[in-house]
Amino acid sequence: FVNIIPLYEAERVRIFLARGMVPQAVAWLDEYRYPAEGSPINREVISMARSRVLLAAGRCVEARELLGRLAAEAEAALRHGRLLEILVLRAVAGTGEAAHRALRRALELAEPEGYVRVFLDEGESVVHRLKELRDRPGDLPSGLCDHASRVLSSVAD
Repeated sequence: FVNIIPLYEAERVRIFLARGMVPQAVAWLDEYRYPAEGSPINREVISMARSRVLLAAGRCVEARELLGRLAAEAEAALRHGRLLEILVLRAVAGTGEAAHRALRRALELAEPEGYVRVFLDEGESVVHRLKELRDRPGDLPSGLCDHASRVLSSVAD
């Protein structure tokens, strides 16, 4: 059973963040509680929203911890679509080689299906990291480098 309220709450967070309303998003983070007995999928949706708020609030260590747990769960359950989104967020939250590893793995998952939007939805920091990764000599196989270039060309469109 999937309840629509968590989906609404997650979208509400995206709107707060898109409008630069970080204090309202942080208030949501402090106040909203999804019931422990609720659907695992809905808990995951709320956890993704929580990770976005943590990132926006500069609480990157907490975001990385949460995203690490989510990635392990999504990988174990073979939910590759969700894993792709989590990896892109981990690239935003990460630093150095950890961010590049997450982004490289996201490209590996995205390339066969041609996914682009998941990268663009997370904003300029992903675009910046994607440029860094693409421009590092020998870091990406040609197929992944081509896909990174397709994603980046969509930014200009």
